[in-house]
Amino acid sequence: MQMNTNEDLQKKILSMERDFGILYNQFISTLKSIPVAALITQGTRIVIVNDAAQKLLGLKSQEMVGRNVDELLNTQSFFSGLLRNNSEVYDKDMTLRMTGKKLYCGVSVTQVPSPDGPTCGMVVKLKNTKYMYRHLDTSGDTLADFTFDSIVGNSPQMQEATRIAKIAANSDANVLLLGESGTGKELFAQAIHNHGDRRDKPFVAINLGALPQSLIESELFGYEGGSFTGSKKEGHKGKFELAEGGTLFLDEIGDTPMEVQVSLLRVLQNKEIVRVGSNRITKVDVRIIAATNRDVDQAIRDNLFRRDLYYRLNVFTVNIPALAKRTGDIPLLANFYLEKFSSKLNRKPPKFSPEAEKALLAHSWPGNVRELENVMERAIHLAQGNYIELHDLPENFWKIEEEEASPAPSPHEEGLIRRTESQLIREALLAASGNVTKAAEALGLNRRSLYRRLQKYGINPYEYKPF
Repeated sequence: MQMNTNEDLQKKILSMERDFGILYNQFISTLKSIPVAALITQGTRIVIVNDAAQKLLGLKSQEMVGRNVDELLNTQSFFSGLLRNNSEVYDKDMTLRMTGKKLYCGVSVTQVPSPDGPTCGMVVKLKNTKYMYRHLDTSGDTLADFTFDSIVGNSPQMQEATRIAKIAANSDANVLLLGESGTGKELFAQAIHNHGDRRDKPFVAINLGALPQSLIESELFGYEGGSFTGSKKEGHKGKFELAEGGTLFLDEIGDTPMEVQVSLLRVLQNKEIVRVGSNRITKVDVRIIAATNRDVDQAIRDNLFRRDLYYRLNVFTVNIPALAKRTGDIPLLANFYLEKFSSKLNRKPPKFSPEAEKALLAHSWPGNVRELENVMERAIHLAQGNYIELHDLPENFWKIEEEEASPAPSPHEEGLIRRTESQLIREALLAASGNVTKAAEALGLNRRSLYRRLQKYGINPYEYKPF
């Protein structure tokens, strides 16, 4: 009886394995056959790519499998954020900056449910703009999540920007947001929308700098069916129509071609649009908030931006300061993001060691608040104890700290220092039998600092291991 039971169980296992193998092969065959680039991830690590993805990205499967999807597509923490929040997107306009090229894509992300948790990975689909109009649906992308309570900062510059933005929100006038990339221009745009009378109407955003010139007018004003190859037969609503009654956020307007600027000026003056391929005039009621990281005055002098369009947009100007110009807000923002990421990891927020805090304040922050957020997300995962240490920050932060630690030595002194330091490292490795961790502890260094010095002096720790 026992023999029959074991045989039946074995047959069931073999049958299940065979069925699973058939399903898996069907899945792979389907994935290969679809014309849309697709990447399957486990967590944020890519595990499967299809032929269309290899063709679109110009990489072979073995060059992508195993890599972090954010690192591969240079999207900072976009996909990891979706995974953490169990969020999905559909045909989001994005610019993917691959090595030596830009790809303009509609990006869709579907979460893969896990048997014992919310999600275990994602299906990422990338649609080249060649196919974008056939599949694009942005009608649901009309929400503004941020308010003025979302803006973190006590510096006088930030308080002044917020004050003017709140005044602008209480009017229906056009607003121009000026600031470097990563300062939070869309955050301000959403806050202005949510603070005004149009808060219950759509908020629609478009990044004009991320679209090819040939697509901008169709995206802004829409098109009639059959207007061009690849267009939807039923036509397509533009952003102005989608934003009817609400707010249209024109991001990176400084990158807009001059001929498109003429069309925008006409819309702002007459409050009416004409779809591409149509002669029918459509009245629109839309509040405009525009943003740019360019020096607009210089762009006007260089004939890259129309002066009359600038005057139309520049009823209210909000200058959003760069992070380097409001260093007093750095600890506040850093702790804000630490608390945010710590809560998602169900852990107590760590504090900063004096060396780490000094390095944060000394950094130039070329990526502004967006860079700070990414640095904090990285640090929270690397920190081992109750403190964020200097070595939990990116390497370029260490160099600032080391350079400021002491005045630059003379060439003679530098030679002595190099010889002395090199000798101390060799002695520590010898005493530790080539164990880098023990040698680092004896020298009062962390492993990374010691490895950098080993590379600097050309020291191979394996030469000190016993045989």
